[in-house]
Amino acid sequence: MAEGEEWQGFAASAGDAEAVEDRLEVSDYALYKQVENESRILLRPGDFAVYWPGEVHRPNCHPDKGAHLVKLVVKIHRDLF
Repeated sequence: MAEGEEWQGFAASAGDAEAVEDRLEVSDYALYKQVENESRILLRPGDFAVYWPGEVHRPNCHPDKGAHLVKLVVKIHRDLF
């Protein structure tokens, strides 16, 4: 996180969660209705999080809808592991 603060939800896997939108094969994106055992972390400037392929994460959780953020997102294709 470069500027601002952001809550992120994360879980080891989606488990049996119902996918509301599933574009994993095309664009590495899925939206789930609810994920069991979700934890949260608050990212502040200088913080970072690493999510491995298969782990679920939910970025952009803001108590204030108009939050200003500057962050860097890097994705490495799973074939490189």
